[in-house]
Amino acid sequence: MRDLIDDNIWGYRLYRKPGAYVDDFTLEKGCWSKEDFFHDWTYFAIFNELNTKKNADRLIRGIHYYVQENGVDVIDLLDELWSEYWIIDVEIYAYIRYSIKYGDFTPPIEDIEDLYVDVTEKIASAKRDSKNLDEWLDSLHKIIPLLIYGVKLTNFDDEEAKRYNRYFEEAKADAIAVFMGCFHGAIVDDEKSFFNYYFPNAEDESAFLRKLKYEYSSRLSIPKYWYEQAKTCYDNYFAVLMLSESLNRFDYFNIVGLFCHTSLFHVKNILEFVATGVFPNQGEGQVFLDE
Repeated sequence: MRDLIDDNIWGYRLYRKPGAYVDDFTLEKGCWSKEDFFHDWTYFAIFNELNTKKNADRLIRGIHYYVQENGVDVIDLLDELWSEYWIIDVEIYAYIRYSIKYGDFTPPIEDIEDLYVDVTEKIASAKRDSKNLDEWLDSLHKIIPLLIYGVKLTNFDDEEAKRYNRYFEEAKADAIAVFMGCFHGAIVDDEKSFFNYYFPNAEDESAFLRKLKYEYSSRLSIPKYWYEQAKTCYDNYFAVLMLSESLNRFDYFNIVGLFCHTSLFHVKNILEFVATGVFPNQGEGQVFLDE
Protein backbone atom coordinates (compact mmCIF):
# COMPACT_ATOMS: atom_id res chain seq x y z
CA MET A 1 0.00 0.00 0.00
CA ARG A 2 1.00 3.65 -0.17
CA ASP A 3 3.73 4.81 2.21
CA LEU A 4 3.44 8.19 3.92
CA ILE A 5 6.77 10.04 4.03
CA ASP A 6 6.54 13.25 6.07
CA ASP A 7 3.90 15.25 4.15
CA ASN A 8 4.38 13.26 0.96
CA ILE A 9 3.11 9.95 -0.36
CA TRP A 10 5.24 7.35 -2.10
CA GLY A 11 3.52 5.21 -4.69
CA TYR A 12 1.81 5.28 -8.08
CA ARG A 13 0.00 8.31 -9.42
CA LEU A 14 -2.27 8.59 -12.47
CA TYR A 15 -2.95 12.03 -13.87
CA ARG A 16 -3.54 14.01 -17.02
CA LYS A 17 -0.70 16.41 -17.77
CA PRO A 18 -1.74 20.08 -17.84
CA GLY A 19 -1.48 22.19 -20.95
CA ALA A 20 -2.19 20.70 -24.35
CA TYR A 21 -5.05 18.22 -24.62
CA VAL A 22 -3.90 14.76 -23.59
CA ASP A 23 -6.27 11.86 -24.10
CA ASP A 24 -4.35 9.34 -21.98
CA PHE A 25 -3.53 9.12 -18.29
CA THR A 26 0.13 9.36 -17.36
CA LEU A 27 1.25 6.66 -14.92
CA GLU A 28 4.28 7.40 -12.77
CA LYS A 29 5.77 6.14 -9.53
CA GLY A 30 7.46 8.48 -7.10
CA CYS A 31 6.99 10.76 -4.11
CA TRP A 32 4.03 13.12 -4.35
CA SER A 33 2.56 15.82 -2.18
CA LYS A 34 -0.62 14.69 -0.45
CA GLU A 35 -2.56 17.49 -2.13
CA ASP A 36 -1.48 16.50 -5.65
CA PHE A 37 -1.92 12.80 -4.95
CA PHE A 38 -5.48 12.99 -3.61
CA HIS A 39 -6.50 15.59 -6.20
CA ASP A 40 -5.44 13.22 -8.98
CA TRP A 41 -6.94 10.12 -7.32
CA THR A 42 -10.28 11.86 -6.78
CA TYR A 43 -10.36 13.19 -10.34
CA PHE A 44 -9.52 9.75 -11.71
CA ALA A 45 -12.17 7.98 -9.59
CA ILE A 46 -14.92 10.47 -10.48
CA PHE A 47 -14.00 10.48 -14.16
CA ASN A 48 -14.06 6.69 -14.10
CA GLU A 49 -17.68 6.66 -12.96
CA LEU A 50 -18.67 9.14 -15.66
CA ASN A 51 -17.13 7.20 -18.54
CA THR A 52 -15.92 3.82 -17.36
CA LYS A 53 -14.89 2.15 -20.62
CA LYS A 54 -13.19 5.20 -22.08
CA ASN A 55 -11.33 5.71 -18.81
CA ALA A 56 -10.22 2.06 -18.76
CA ASP A 57 -8.94 2.34 -22.34
CA ARG A 58 -6.98 5.47 -21.44
CA LEU A 59 -5.50 3.60 -18.48
CA ILE A 60 -4.51 0.70 -20.75
CA ARG A 61 -2.53 3.05 -22.99
CA GLY A 62 -0.83 4.60 -19.95
CA ILE A 63 0.06 1.14 -18.63
CA HIS A 64 1.50 0.09 -22.01
CA TYR A 65 3.74 3.15 -22.07
CA TYR A 66 4.85 2.67 -18.45
CA VAL A 67 5.71 -1.00 -19.04
CA GLN A 68 7.75 -0.16 -22.14
CA GLU A 69 9.63 2.62 -20.37
CA ASN A 70 10.35 0.75 -17.13
CA GLY A 71 10.51 -2.92 -18.16
CA VAL A 72 8.15 -4.15 -15.41
CA ASP A 73 5.84 -7.16 -15.52
CA VAL A 74 2.42 -5.95 -16.63
CA ILE A 75 0.45 -8.39 -14.41
CA ASP A 76 2.45 -7.42 -11.32
CA LEU A 77 1.79 -3.78 -12.20
CA LEU A 78 -1.96 -4.39 -12.54
CA ASP A 79 -2.04 -6.10 -9.15
CA GLU A 80 -0.19 -3.16 -7.58
CA LEU A 81 -2.58 -0.67 -9.15
CA TRP A 82 -5.45 -2.75 -7.78
CA SER A 83 -4.01 -2.85 -4.26
CA GLU A 84 -3.41 0.92 -4.34
CA TYR A 85 -6.99 1.63 -5.54
CA TRP A 86 -6.03 3.12 -8.91
CA ILE A 87 -8.04 0.40 -10.64
CA ILE A 88 -11.63 0.89 -9.52
CA ASP A 89 -13.95 -2.16 -9.37
CA VAL A 90 -13.12 -5.76 -10.25
CA GLU A 91 -14.88 -5.63 -13.63
CA ILE A 92 -12.41 -2.95 -14.73
CA TYR A 93 -9.47 -5.06 -13.52
CA ALA A 94 -10.72 -8.02 -15.58
CA TYR A 95 -11.36 -5.86 -18.65
CA ILE A 96 -7.90 -4.23 -18.53
CA ARG A 97 -6.02 -7.47 -17.93
CA TYR A 98 -7.88 -9.30 -20.69
CA SER A 99 -7.49 -6.42 -23.15
CA ILE A 100 -3.74 -6.11 -22.54
CA LYS A 101 -3.06 -9.84 -22.78
CA TYR A 102 -5.47 -11.01 -25.49
CA GLY A 103 -7.16 -8.07 -27.19
CA ASP A 104 -9.78 -9.57 -29.52
CA PHE A 105 -8.32 -13.10 -29.40
CA THR A 106 -9.60 -16.15 -27.49
CA PRO A 107 -7.24 -17.30 -24.72
CA PRO A 108 -5.69 -20.78 -24.96
CA ILE A 109 -6.89 -23.45 -22.51
CA GLU A 110 -3.34 -23.66 -21.10
CA ASP A 111 -3.61 -20.06 -19.83
CA ILE A 112 -6.96 -20.87 -18.20
CA GLU A 113 -5.46 -23.92 -16.51
CA ASP A 114 -2.54 -21.82 -15.21
CA LEU A 115 -4.93 -19.25 -13.76
CA TYR A 116 -7.01 -22.00 -12.15
CA VAL A 117 -3.92 -23.48 -10.47
CA ASP A 118 -2.79 -20.04 -9.27
CA VAL A 119 -6.23 -19.16 -7.87
CA THR A 120 -6.76 -22.50 -6.09
CA GLU A 121 -3.31 -22.22 -4.50
CA LYS A 122 -4.06 -18.69 -3.28
CA ILE A 123 -7.42 -19.82 -1.88
CA ALA A 124 -5.83 -22.79 -0.07
CA SER A 125 -3.15 -20.53 1.38
CA ALA A 126 -5.69 -17.93 2.53
CA LYS A 127 -7.87 -20.59 4.16
CA ARG A 128 -4.90 -22.14 5.91
CA ASP A 129 -3.01 -19.02 7.02
CA SER A 130 -5.69 -16.48 7.98
CA LYS A 131 -5.62 -16.00 11.76
CA ASN A 132 -8.62 -13.65 12.03
CA LEU A 133 -11.44 -12.26 9.92
CA ASP A 134 -9.50 -9.16 8.89
CA GLU A 135 -6.75 -11.35 7.41
CA TRP A 136 -9.41 -13.49 5.71
CA LEU A 137 -11.18 -10.47 4.20
CA ASP A 138 -7.90 -8.94 3.04
CA SER A 139 -7.02 -12.24 1.35
CA LEU A 140 -10.39 -12.38 -0.40
CA HIS A 141 -9.90 -8.80 -1.57
CA LYS A 142 -6.75 -9.93 -3.41
CA ILE A 143 -8.43 -13.09 -4.81
CA ILE A 144 -11.73 -11.64 -6.08
CA PRO A 145 -10.17 -9.79 -9.07
CA LEU A 146 -8.62 -13.06 -10.24
CA LEU A 147 -12.00 -14.80 -10.02
CA ILE A 148 -13.72 -12.08 -12.06
CA TYR A 149 -10.88 -12.28 -14.57
CA GLY A 150 -11.29 -16.06 -14.67
CA VAL A 151 -14.99 -15.67 -15.49
CA LYS A 152 -14.11 -13.33 -18.37
CA LEU A 153 -11.27 -15.59 -19.55
CA THR A 154 -13.57 -18.61 -19.83
CA ASN A 155 -16.55 -16.90 -21.44
CA PHE A 156 -16.47 -18.62 -24.83
CA ASP A 157 -18.04 -21.68 -26.42
CA ASP A 158 -15.78 -24.55 -25.38
CA GLU A 159 -16.71 -27.46 -23.10
CA GLU A 160 -13.48 -27.38 -21.11
CA ALA A 161 -13.65 -23.60 -20.75
CA LYS A 162 -17.24 -23.92 -19.51
CA ARG A 163 -16.14 -26.28 -16.71
CA TYR A 164 -13.59 -23.74 -15.53
CA ASN A 165 -16.16 -21.00 -15.94
CA ARG A 166 -18.51 -22.75 -13.49
CA TYR A 167 -15.72 -22.93 -10.93
CA PHE A 168 -14.83 -19.25 -11.25
CA GLU A 169 -18.49 -18.20 -11.18
CA GLU A 170 -19.24 -20.20 -8.03
CA ALA A 171 -16.09 -19.06 -6.22
CA LYS A 172 -16.81 -15.45 -7.24
CA ALA A 173 -20.34 -15.69 -5.85
CA ASP A 174 -19.05 -17.12 -2.55
CA ALA A 175 -16.36 -14.47 -2.10
CA ILE A 176 -18.63 -11.54 -2.93
CA ALA A 177 -21.32 -12.97 -0.62
CA VAL A 178 -18.82 -12.84 2.28
CA PHE A 179 -18.19 -9.18 1.57
CA MET A 180 -21.89 -8.46 1.11
CA GLY A 181 -22.73 -10.04 4.48
CA CYS A 182 -19.99 -8.18 6.31
CA PHE A 183 -20.75 -4.88 4.57
CA HIS A 184 -24.43 -5.21 5.41
CA GLY A 185 -23.49 -5.95 9.03
CA ALA A 186 -21.32 -2.84 9.13
CA ILE A 187 -24.13 -0.67 7.72
CA VAL A 188 -26.78 -1.92 10.18
CA ASP A 189 -24.27 -2.16 13.07
CA ASP A 190 -24.64 -5.91 13.62
CA GLU A 191 -21.62 -7.14 15.58
CA LYS A 192 -22.34 -10.78 14.73
CA SER A 193 -22.98 -10.45 11.02
CA PHE A 194 -20.31 -12.94 9.92
CA PHE A 195 -21.27 -15.42 12.63
CA ASN A 196 -24.96 -15.15 11.74
CA TYR A 197 -24.27 -15.91 8.08
CA TYR A 198 -21.92 -18.86 8.50
CA PHE A 199 -22.68 -20.53 11.82
CA PRO A 200 -24.88 -23.52 10.78
CA ASN A 201 -28.49 -23.73 11.87
CA ALA A 202 -28.94 -27.45 12.53
CA GLU A 203 -31.23 -29.73 14.54
CA ASP A 204 -28.44 -31.88 16.00
CA GLU A 205 -24.68 -31.94 16.36
CA SER A 206 -24.13 -34.34 13.47
CA ALA A 207 -26.01 -32.10 11.04
CA PHE A 208 -24.24 -29.05 12.46
CA LEU A 209 -20.80 -30.55 11.83
CA ARG A 210 -21.80 -31.77 8.38
CA LYS A 211 -23.02 -28.33 7.31
CA LEU A 212 -19.97 -26.63 8.81
CA LYS A 213 -17.60 -29.01 7.00
CA TYR A 214 -19.44 -28.43 3.71
CA GLU A 215 -19.08 -24.67 4.13
CA TYR A 216 -15.36 -25.02 4.78
CA SER A 217 -14.49 -27.75 2.28
CA SER A 218 -16.70 -26.86 -0.66
CA ARG A 219 -17.17 -23.10 -0.47
CA LEU A 220 -15.05 -19.96 -0.39
CA SER A 221 -16.66 -18.72 2.83
CA ILE A 222 -14.71 -19.49 6.01
CA PRO A 223 -11.02 -20.03 6.81
CA LYS A 224 -9.60 -23.00 8.69
CA TYR A 225 -9.21 -21.27 12.06
CA TRP A 226 -12.90 -20.27 12.02
CA TYR A 227 -13.97 -23.79 11.07
CA GLU A 228 -11.90 -25.37 13.85
CA GLN A 229 -13.20 -23.00 16.51
CA ALA A 230 -16.82 -23.12 15.36
CA LYS A 231 -16.77 -26.93 15.70
CA THR A 232 -16.48 -26.52 19.47
CA CYS A 233 -19.51 -24.23 19.74
CA TYR A 234 -22.48 -26.45 18.92
CA ASP A 235 -25.24 -25.88 21.50
CA ASN A 236 -22.81 -23.98 23.71
CA TYR A 237 -23.60 -20.29 23.90
CA PHE A 238 -20.80 -19.67 26.39
CA ALA A 239 -18.26 -21.07 23.94
CA VAL A 240 -19.59 -18.65 21.32
CA LEU A 241 -19.19 -15.76 23.76
CA MET A 242 -15.64 -16.81 24.63
CA LEU A 243 -14.70 -17.04 20.94
CA SER A 244 -16.71 -14.01 19.80
CA GLU A 245 -13.59 -12.00 19.02
CA SER A 246 -12.35 -14.46 16.41
CA LEU A 247 -15.74 -15.69 15.17
CA ASN A 248 -17.50 -12.34 14.75
CA ARG A 249 -15.19 -9.35 14.86
CA PHE A 250 -13.67 -7.50 11.92
CA ASP A 251 -12.67 -3.91 11.18
CA TYR A 252 -15.86 -2.21 9.98
CA PHE A 253 -14.04 0.70 8.33
CA ASN A 254 -11.75 -1.69 6.49
CA ILE A 255 -14.59 -3.82 5.13
CA VAL A 256 -16.45 -0.72 3.87
CA GLY A 257 -13.36 0.44 1.98
CA LEU A 258 -12.54 -3.00 0.58
CA PHE A 259 -16.08 -3.75 -0.55
CA CYS A 260 -16.62 -0.34 -2.12
CA HIS A 261 -13.41 -1.00 -4.06
CA THR A 262 -14.42 -4.55 -4.99
CA SER A 263 -17.85 -3.87 -6.45
CA LEU A 264 -19.64 -0.54 -6.55
CA PHE A 265 -22.60 -2.32 -8.13
CA HIS A 266 -23.09 -4.66 -5.15
CA VAL A 267 -22.61 -1.77 -2.71
CA LYS A 268 -25.45 0.07 -4.47
CA ASN A 269 -27.68 -3.00 -4.09
CA ILE A 270 -27.01 -3.33 -0.37
CA LEU A 271 -27.56 0.36 0.32
CA GLU A 272 -30.88 0.18 -1.55
CA PHE A 273 -31.81 -2.86 0.55
CA VAL A 274 -30.92 -1.08 3.81
CA ALA A 275 -32.94 1.98 2.73
CA THR A 276 -36.03 0.19 1.36
CA GLY A 277 -36.03 -3.31 2.86
CA VAL A 278 -36.28 -4.74 -0.67
CA PHE A 279 -33.25 -6.25 -2.33
CA PRO A 280 -33.12 -4.94 -5.93
CA ASN A 281 -32.91 -7.14 -9.01
CA GLN A 282 -29.18 -7.76 -9.45
CA GLY A 283 -29.48 -7.76 -13.22
CA GLU A 284 -31.00 -4.31 -13.54
CA GLY A 285 -28.72 -1.45 -14.44
CA GLN A 286 -25.49 -3.44 -14.43
CA VAL A 287 -23.33 -2.40 -17.38
CA PHE A 288 -20.25 -4.42 -18.21
CA LEU A 289 -17.36 -2.83 -20.00
CA ASP A 290 -17.50 -5.03 -23.08
CA GLU A 291 -21.24 -4.65 -23.71
